[in-house]
Amino acid sequence: MSTGPARRRIVVGVDESDGAADALRWAAQEAEPDDAELTAVMVWGWFDQHHLLDASKWDPEYGEGEAHAALGRYVELALGADALERVDIKVVADLPAPGLVEAARGADLLVVGARGLGGFRGLLLGSVSQQILHRAPMPVAIVRDAAVDIDPRRVVAAVDGSPTSVDAARWAAADARRRGARLDVVHAWQLPYLGYSPVTAALFDEDVLEMDVQATLRAVVEQIDTEGIEVNPIALRRPTVAGIVEVARGASVLVLGTRGQGALQRTVFGSVATQVSYHAPCPLVVVPPAQ
Repeated sequence: MSTGPARRRIVVGVDESDGAADALRWAAQEAEPDDAELTAVMVWGWFDQHHLLDASKWDPEYGEGEAHAALGRYVELALGADALERVDIKVVADLPAPGLVEAARGADLLVVGARGLGGFRGLLLGSVSQQILHRAPMPVAIVRDAAVDIDPRRVVAAVDGSPTSVDAARWAAADARRRGARLDVVHAWQLPYLGYSPVTAALFDEDVLEMDVQATLRAVVEQIDTEGIEVNPIALRRPTVAGIVEVARGASVLVLGTRGQGALQRTVFGSVATQVSYHAPCPLVVVPPAQ
């Protein structure tokens, strides 16, 4: 007997910070269109405690029960008094990044806030978020502070023609379909810099490069399922990061892959993806290579 497709599972890292509350609210909205399973996870330790009233308090008797009670209260504060009826909660005693990644193993999406307290201190700007992005085998969403002027019906995928960027575009297309949103597929490009502009102009035909970019966009769109959604390919002649950020401004979510291809055919997680993670003007989803 057919049981139908499995429910998506979304895991969100939670603590007492405003950033974690924003991430939890965004994750709840992401789960709503297809009734995805939502799990709130809090990582704690003996010296990394989470208390309901006094964040500076330290309790030598602190344990799983206290952590569980605190997490339940954080979820209720973010989503309402009845939140625990629709959100599973889980506490994990571990180091922040490995604990959260392990708790999210098998999930379809792991969501974290841009900034946090305790185990998530420095997210996006510090080491924990980078560890999560490098470790996680599933897509990771990084949610900045509550955004304004966001268009809920616009999803942006940044691509460069690499297999991982195609994976990111597929994820974005599925998300756009769930949201009933338009999908903007952007490829930002510029002339290779070889010193003075006369040298560059002599070596590269701009019309040929423009045609190449358009062909790359078409090839990516042809490899994704666009049924039921409006797709808007955008070739933008701007430095890559600046171009991606410009197009993503006001979008409901920006999606990109962890690896792409540049002039040296090298991994660019440490350059483009990391820079975008610092400057993304909207929630960012980073998609790892297909397993």
